Amino acid sequence: MDTRTDCHPCHPGGVEKPARRIRHSSPPARGDSINIRSSDAYAAGFNGKPAADESARKRRIVSVDISGTAAIAKIELDYPQTKFIDYMALLKIKGEWRIAAKAFDAQPK
Repeated sequence: MDTRTDCHPCHPGGVEKPARRIRHSSPPARGDSINIRSSDAYAAGFNGKPAADESARKRRIVSVDISGTAAIAKIELDYPQTKFIDYMALLKIKGEWRIAAKAFDAQPK
């Protein structure tokens, strides 16, 4: 996949792609399927209590790119066993930023 041309069908070089190619420009995550969860299911993964190794976890916002009411944030989560990079698509709705989608990479240490 060429992220410069495959990320959007209207990008120069991608305008005349057949639908089949556009569908295949979005490879599944986690093997052979995409993991889609509702906001309620995502929130259920947070119990409000710190993890046992919380003091060893490091988090930082690497970058935020805003265009009007849309944004992309890159977040680094450096945990004792795994380093995650989260990419969050954000939308500003009624004056509040909301997570519209999240994609991530996890690298075991």
